[in-house]
Amino acid sequence: MSKAPRRLRALMPRSDWWRLLRFALVGGLNTAIDVAVFLLLDWLHPTGHLWWLGGLYSALGWLCASLAGWQMHSRFTFRAKLNLFGFYAVTLGTFSLQYALAAVATLIWGNSGALGGKAAAIILTSGLSYLGYRYLASGSPRSSIWTGP
Repeated sequence: MSKAPRRLRALMPRSDWWRLLRFALVGGLNTAIDVAVFLLLDWLHPTGHLWWLGGLYSALGWLCASLAGWQMHSRFTFRAKLNLFGFYAVTLGTFSLQYALAAVATLIWGNSGALGGKAAAIILTSGLSYLGYRYLASGSPRSSIWTGP
């Protein structure tokens, strides 16, 4: 019998695996909201090679998804209300990366580049977001900087 399951359990308890699965499911829904808003705006008014418009559409998609994400991560993923200040501190960092990648990709490759840059940013920032939100939800005294007033 393989020792892989035992090694995985040693890395992370079963409850953490379920939390990671819930994070992925909520993140998938957030991504769908984000991309749907982005594509709807691009369909209504194509970006062409206007880098700022690709960035604006990315920002609006992100805003809709982040508001839904805060609620869903608080209720379902971590089952603890995430502090809004801390949530947006983490989320704004990942937003900045998404904005930059979508804007640069749109400038270089047009409409298809905007979506490719967005996809790359989503993949990269998912791991960063999980770690940040998990830190917030842990209630660690070390995370007092994230708890706000």
